[in-house]
Amino acid sequence: MNPSSLRIPGIGVCLALMPLASACDRTDPWAEAYAGIVAEEDARGGEGFETVLQALESDDPRIRSVAVRALGRQEDPGHLDRIGRALQDPDARVRGAAWYAAGQALYGTPGLGDLEALVDGARSEEDPAVLGAMATVIGWAGMPSGQAEAASAARAMSILAQVSDKLADTEDPDLLGRLGLARGLEALLRLRDPAAPSLETGRRLAGLLRTTRVEGHERTSARIRTLAFSALAVSGALDEDVLKAATSDPDPEVRRVAYGAILQAGTAYRSLVPGGLSDPSPRVRVAALAAWNRWLRPAEGCGAAFELAGDINPHVALAAIDLLSRPCPDIQAQRAFLSNLATIDSAAWHAPAHALVALAGLAPEQARDRLPGFRQHPSPFARAWAARAAEEAADVTTLEALAVDSDANVRTAALSGLQRTGARRDALFLDALGSTDPQLVMTASSVLSGNDPEDVSRTLEALARFTARGLETERDVRVALLEVLEGSPHVTSDQLRPYLADFDPEIARRAAALMGQEGSEASPSPRPGPAPATPDARRLTALGQSRVVLEMGVAGGPSARGLVSVALRPDLAATNADRFARLVEDGALDGLTFHRVVPNFVIQGGSPGANEYAGHGAYSRDEISAEGHWRGMVGVSTRGRDTGDAQIFVNLIDNTRLDFNYTILGEVVEGMEVVDALPEGAVIRRALLQRRRNP
Repeated sequence: MNPSSLRIPGIGVCLALMPLASACDRTDPWAEAYAGIVAEEDARGGEGFETVLQALESDDPRIRSVAVRALGRQEDPGHLDRIGRALQDPDARVRGAAWYAAGQALYGTPGLGDLEALVDGARSEEDPAVLGAMATVIGWAGMPSGQAEAASAARAMSILAQVSDKLADTEDPDLLGRLGLARGLEALLRLRDPAAPSLETGRRLAGLLRTTRVEGHERTSARIRTLAFSALAVSGALDEDVLKAATSDPDPEVRRVAYGAILQAGTAYRSLVPGGLSDPSPRVRVAALAAWNRWLRPAEGCGAAFELAGDINPHVALAAIDLLSRPCPDIQAQRAFLSNLATIDSAAWHAPAHALVALAGLAPEQARDRLPGFRQHPSPFARAWAARAAEEAADVTTLEALAVDSDANVRTAALSGLQRTGARRDALFLDALGSTDPQLVMTASSVLSGNDPEDVSRTLEALARFTARGLETERDVRVALLEVLEGSPHVTSDQLRPYLADFDPEIARRAAALMGQEGSEASPSPRPGPAPATPDARRLTALGQSRVVLEMGVAGGPSARGLVSVALRPDLAATNADRFARLVEDGALDGLTFHRVVPNFVIQGGSPGANEYAGHGAYSRDEISAEGHWRGMVGVSTRGRDTGDAQIFVNLIDNTRLDFNYTILGEVVEGMEVVDALPEGAVIRRALLQRRRNP
């Protein structure tokens, strides 16, 4: 048996992953320094920054780079002076890291602010990668507000123009300078300046759009073209010739963005959209279908939707079926088509379920006839779709039956349907408060009143039960329960007082605020539990040579979906990569699902409850990096800063709008075609931690 495919217990990962035990004994000095930096960074100042500050003086530029990044990750402008000094470092890697650190230190600060002074101090910079980092940060600088918006955008554009001029005269063999410039321009135009760019800016973007394939850097050149075209698209500075070139680009991401631009602008749709509907890339077909729906469907009818409902790619087919929820010229043929398609099957339920929901809005009686088969389906995902269809068809009987389903997510969908149809059954909502599923209890609590003594009593019981579980990642449901109690005459200070010393500071703060509403003086005194240990040098070394292999399957069916290999990136996110690996080692991911599938965006999974609000134990800290959320990057799902619950998402496209907001812990290096085809509810049959083939 190959030891690299064994489940690897705890810190023994090093011995199992390395070819020789002695390799673990010879710890890299960089890893030793990095482990100390990670510990202080994760403590957010609670342990001081002695190690980080010493690392800034290291002879090793790799150590200086992660040290300055650690200061930026505190998101505290008070560290800007030290970060600024790193902009004069003799090593370009450190200077580039310092730019990203400066941007993150000013997170949430409106306008360019102190960044302009840093730009003035870096006028002699010539390294293309550092110039690219500067451009990216300037483009992503804090959102200006009020009357300062136009002036701030103009100053940022002026800086980017200077960077562009420098890059024009600088050799940029790895294209990193041009990539950074493209990221900055795209972000600036998307976030700040709704007006069309100047002719000069348009010329610069057009130059980036002409970036050709460079041997060994094909992905980078394609990303530059995608970003440049996106920047032109969001500003509306497009013409038919530019669009035609983009829809013919060899890279599907450029073509996808081009059809997204046509969707928004309505330019050249008659000549270009038909070609997109038959593009070899499913991503492009989905984007072209959206443009067709907006611009061509009103005059041409539903022919393309009917045709693509049979597309070989399931996501294209489902997108087409969803569009058939709107009436077509031949409504009878449309209803017949959807009714025939909405025939449930034990394995292939996705197309029938989407067809059922589309049919429910057009022909409620026909949909009601199909609902019994869905209501008894073995897949809870299919039953949740039945609840959506029942809501659309106003089938209260089916909603009431599904509201007591064995699966919490089905009950959530049914209760939401009852609420939205105006057929709320209070007893069903009160019963749902007894669940251990956070999302279901949040849904139930949304209709409760603090003026009803029974509501308050059941709410306090649920709050105590979730509190006893001691899970940070269940903050949202406890906040929702506390909100029911706001202003209630049926809750006392004595009932709230224990929460002043809660393990979650947010809950303690809210409890104090509630007590203050009734005139009681209260101060929160939270008692957080011990922070999880951060990985040591040996563990970091091993993780850097590791991959997680996900064996994917289908719930309730024998067919396999294939293997997905994720290379861990502890260099970007040490604690989050470590946590993900430990979940794999413990078998905690085996049998879980990808519960969220959004074509041309992300897939998300790894929740023990198969929903957004059920996570694993404690929160993890954000570890925001300069890496972009490119297609295939694996990120950490959060609901605000430092609320990672170990759910992951995989980017299906280049999601630049997620940059600098979500942690990246790995990258799909094999099996992206499997990821592209995963349906809602796909199961992680088994997750294995292995040594990477080419670490």
